[in-house]
Amino acid sequence: QHVPLAESRAREDRERAFQDARRTLPDMLEKMRLRLESGNRLINAAADLASNDKAGLRMAYDGLGNYHQTLLDEPYSQMIALRSLLQDAGQDDQSVGAATEVANQVGIMSSRLYEAKSHLKNLIAKPEDLSAELKDFYQQFQEAYQAKNDSRLMSFLSDDWSAGDGTTLMDLEDYFRNMFSVFDDIQLNISGLRFESLGGGRTRAYYELQIVGRIFADNLKHEEKSSVVEEVEVKDGKVKIVRTPQGRFWYSN
Repeated sequence: QHVPLAESRAREDRERAFQDARRTLPDMLEKMRLRLESGNRLINAAADLASNDKAGLRMAYDGLGNYHQTLLDEPYSQMIALRSLLQDAGQDDQSVGAATEVANQVGIMSSRLYEAKSHLKNLIAKPEDLSAELKDFYQQFQEAYQAKNDSRLMSFLSDDWSAGDGTTLMDLEDYFRNMFSVFDDIQLNISGLRFESLGGGRTRAYYELQIVGRIFADNLKHEEKSSVVEEVEVKDGKVKIVRTPQGRFWYSN
């Protein structure tokens, strides 16, 4: 039976297209599988980050976002087009099933990326819990106070520390020296310590303070109490008192 030339050529063109699709589709599938493996590594690495590693969390969030934008880059659309070509023609080819599986995995990956980014975003926005670190800081402050170590106490204050009553760093240094030279023994008691996150590495601390100074030779005891409110900052792993707007932790006379 005679087949028109145009029809014969069309059949030949379709057959070449099928052959090209079978030849090129496996390489595309391999590229997409490698892309998916990269996404899995990024998601797993993000899941291993500590919840207080804000810098690491932000870097991971940006990395997932950048990856998500490239998830559907070529050869994804070409892979889908070749799969459709073979599928619509009723071609029973293993690569059709493989391409369908990869397309499904891409959809799953996209969902996982949305979930991972949402989780990271919540962790980044969550105020960092510095209570353990700050309690340790005030323990060190108390120990330095009772050891009458004025230089160490001053190291706990930021260079731009300020007080609600106008006391300056220079004033405070003089107060400490006078206190520690006058009293033979000083006890500092901190109670009711609690914290309020202000964001940006800053925390407001509230506590009740009792200072008891003794002069043994005269059998004298001096006691002072104060309700203290101050702001502390954690920066580069160090805690500093930056403001004491209410109360005081020093004798002014």
